[in-house]
Amino acid sequence: YRNNVTEKTSLTGNTINHLFKDSKNHFWIATNQGLSKLNPSTEWFQTFKNDLSNNKAYSSEVIKSFEDKKGNIWIISRRYLIKLGTQKKEYYLLDSLSFLFNENKNTPLYIAPDNTFWFGTAHGIKIFDPSKKTFLNQNNNPNYKNGYLFLGKRINCIYEDKLGIVWIACNDGIIRYNPFSN
Repeated sequence: YRNNVTEKTSLTGNTINHLFKDSKNHFWIATNQGLSKLNPSTEWFQTFKNDLSNNKAYSSEVIKSFEDKKGNIWIISRRYLIKLGTQKKEYYLLDSLSFLFNENKNTPLYIAPDNTFWFGTAHGIKIFDPSKKTFLNQNNNPNYKNGYLFLGKRINCIYEDKLGIVWIACNDGIIRYNPFSN
């Protein structure tokens, strides 16, 4: 599949940053020119680009898209975290999302059982709570400092095992984190 500027149902852009398959078996493709959703039965793409009608132009480049535990589709662009809703888009403007991006734009992401989003960064883990529409500060957690879980660790991968233990690969080893006991 490739972008064809004369075909509305083609891929949005040719530089692919990320892709995933949602719970409805659609493929979501984050590109340098926006987001595409592929319907595998028709092999047609639906495109999502800047929404100028809401005066909320997010960068045309989409870094990543993902589905939360409630079936909502989320987009990470350079300036926004965007929730695609059935009726409208919800925008969470963040002054700079640069802390989310590693050099290769492969931001580790873990969606916790409580539906919070854990973003692995070059400085630790930032946790976003979509119900509160904000990044969390867990000052009562001894592993949480200056807005980051495991401050000073470059996070490369986050994985949850069958027992609910979170395994975090970082710049100086692996952290085994039990969220039930902090």
